[in-house]
Amino acid sequence: MPSPGCGWSGCSTSTSSPLSSVSAPVPGYDNVHVPAIFAFLAAARLLAPDRYPRLRTTFLLSFLPAVVVIGIYPLAPPLWLPELGLGPPPADSDLSGTLRALLENSTAAAASQHFGFALFIACASLWLAPRSVLAWATLLYPALVFVVIVGTGNHYVLDCAVGAGTFLLGAVGARIVHGRTPPSRTRSPWPAGWTAVAVSGYAAIAWGVEKLASGEHPVAAAAAVVMGVGLALAPRLRDRLATPAQA
Repeated sequence: MPSPGCGWSGCSTSTSSPLSSVSAPVPGYDNVHVPAIFAFLAAARLLAPDRYPRLRTTFLLSFLPAVVVIGIYPLAPPLWLPELGLGPPPADSDLSGTLRALLENSTAAAASQHFGFALFIACASLWLAPRSVLAWATLLYPALVFVVIVGTGNHYVLDCAVGAGTFLLGAVGARIVHGRTPPSRTRSPWPAGWTAVAVSGYAAIAWGVEKLASGEHPVAAAAAVVMGVGLALAPRLRDRLATPAQA
């Protein structure tokens, strides 16, 4: 069975869970959250370079309170409780039978970074572009993540509040580090289409690296990294080829 709980590699769903169908709208959610956060950060770097450092610092600092919470209060996911009907708890062999199982922090449910990532993307999108319809549409992402991780028994509701709090503390820390917020000047060095190409490249790289680290689908993961590098560099190569050679 997959490692229970929501770790860096994603959320697992018990096949015997009556609520397992909740994850149907986003099959393979564990393939989404890492590419999503890195694609967003890449887009922020390209579209709002003046505000990107604050977002980067918020993201990095959010892990500090999360580590403290997980260290002080180890918490297994609710799907381990047989009385909830979400499936049987894992056996010792499930938690220590493989290297990946040993490296997976299965009692890290107390701070849901999955929900924190999604809420960070939505709030930061609105901060960068408050009049954008697409930015407002990102509010659906944390709502969907909440339904999936709570409905499948990977987190308690309070875990999501703690995950959101880690990013709030990260934002406070970023405010101290960077001072006043610079004016919003959303722009990109390339047309929208080429910006999307570059962002998709960074997403592919993040997915490939994460899968290579976990040992899953090594061939597809390596191909994704190579393709992602090509996509990320494509706009720059286009600019270089479009610029006439200097005599």
